[in-house]
Amino acid sequence: MIGNLFHLSYDAVHLFQHISSYRPFRRLSLSYNAIPTAEGAIAVAMEQSKEVLFEKKALILGFGRVSEALAPRLRALGMEVSVSNRGSERRQRAHEAGFYTIEWNEWPRKAREADFIFNTVPVLLFSAAVLLNLSKHTVIIDLAANPGGTDFAAAASLGLRVVLASGLPGRVAPVTAGKTLAAVYPPLIISMCSKQGV
Repeated sequence: MIGNLFHLSYDAVHLFQHISSYRPFRRLSLSYNAIPTAEGAIAVAMEQSKEVLFEKKALILGFGRVSEALAPRLRALGMEVSVSNRGSERRQRAHEAGFYTIEWNEWPRKAREADFIFNTVPVLLFSAAVLLNLSKHTVIIDLAANPGGTDFAAAASLGLRVVLASGLPGRVAPVTAGKTLAAVYPPLIISMCSKQGV
C-alpha cells in the first residue's frame, strides 16, 4: 500500500500486517509538498481577512516541514510570527531561525493574542475549552490531515472562524501536485516491485 495517512481499525491492522506500506511524503524534500501547502495557507488567510496581513500576529502550531516553509513566508509579508512545538528540538530550531517561540503548555493562553493560528498538528488541540479562550477576531487555519485538530461544532457554536485546509496542494496548485506525483510514484512502484521480485 502506498499513501500518506493510514487510518486503520484494530481488525484492519491485523488484516494488513503482512502487507508492505510506504508513506512517500515523509521522505520528500521540502519543496514537494510543503511549499504549495504554505502558499495555499497564505491564500486562505488573505481570503479570510478584510485587512492586509502586514503587522498581524500569527501563531504556528507544530514546526515540521510545512511550518518551516510557512513561517518565513508569513514573516516576509510583515507578520509577527510565533511558533510552538511540543518537542524542544524543533522549538529550538524555530528560535534559531529567528521566530518567537512559545512553550507547548503555554500556547493555549497565548493563542488569544493571535490574529491567525495555523495548526499543523494532526490531533485534537482546539477543544471546546481551548476555543472558549480565543478572541472572536482570531482565524484558525487548520492544515492538519483530515479531520483536523479542531472541534468544528464547538467553534461554530462559539461563532469562531475556522477553516479546514488540509489537502491544499491539490486544491491551490493542482499542476504542481500532479507533477510531484508523476515524479515520485512511478520510480517508487518500480522499486517496490523489484524488492518483491515482481
